[in-house]
Amino acid sequence: MSAIDQYVAELASSLHVGNRERVRILAEVRDHLDDATAFHEQAGEHHERASAQALREFGRASLIATQFNAAAGSRAMRRAPIVALAAGAAVFAGLVVAGRSQPRVAVPMSAGLPTQVTFFAAVLAFQIAVVAGICAASRALALWRTPSAHGDDRQFVRRAATISAAALCGAAAGWAITLGLAVNRLAHPNVATALGGGAIMIGAATLALTVTHRLRVNPEANARDAEMEIRHLFGLGERGIAVVRRHPIVSGTAVALLSVWPAMAHAEGTFVGAIPWGVTQAATVVVAFVVLGPRLGLRGPRASTVASRSATAEIPYTS
Repeated sequence: MSAIDQYVAELASSLHVGNRERVRILAEVRDHLDDATAFHEQAGEHHERASAQALREFGRASLIATQFNAAAGSRAMRRAPIVALAAGAAVFAGLVVAGRSQPRVAVPMSAGLPTQVTFFAAVLAFQIAVVAGICAASRALALWRTPSAHGDDRQFVRRAATISAAALCGAAAGWAITLGLAVNRLAHPNVATALGGGAIMIGAATLALTVTHRLRVNPEANARDAEMEIRHLFGLGERGIAVVRRHPIVSGTAVALLSVWPAMAHAEGTFVGAIPWGVTQAATVVVAFVVLGPRLGLRGPRASTVASRSATAEIPYTS
């Protein structure tokens, strides 16, 4: 095995990218090394010395692999919020399809307590999914123009998108149970659309959770320390989250209070009977903020404060 073959084999073992991209990278690297070797041979070098010189100029395989892994992880990071957004739209569409296709009764029926509980729980889970999705999207957008984002940022986006997809699974399950309870009370329900809508919701949420969890963001690979460009329009979300992070108590309390009235307004029964739903909504906001806030970058120091990182050395790469 030649020195170039050994180099390509070492590079292949260090790459954490898809198979198609792996083949493309290895082919391009080999072509470049062969061309560089031929160039040095034309200058009078022996083949072994020429290939050794080409390898020295190209750089160590581990460093080149890190650069490719970071770039591939950044592309995967940008897909995470898109997957969560598509799943959220599919879950909502499944609910609308299943609910709107049911027959309308002449006399409105009040929903039973189990139906109200499952529906309300699904709404709470959907709210968590929306917030987590916004956190993932804001960080991904702020880094959209960065070829190789920092590993901590890539890991954060995948984590936030995974939390969003997991919450969507809870929302889908809750709404599917709600549909089942509501359909059983109808005289002539449209069972097919109810089953279809439930399948769409659960299938989309489960698929999103699987995809986001398995995304190769390669958080350990940091070819360069990328700086987040939060001054442009794409950084608007990160600037808003920074305000929440600086004033967590005020922000959490304000959101909890603002969420009380919509929850009570959509609850069935008297004002007094709606109070428990409003209290539950506010308590859920507070608990979610306390438990998930640090993982979503809404409380405490951010996992990767780009401005405070020390710059790392650039890795030489000859294309």
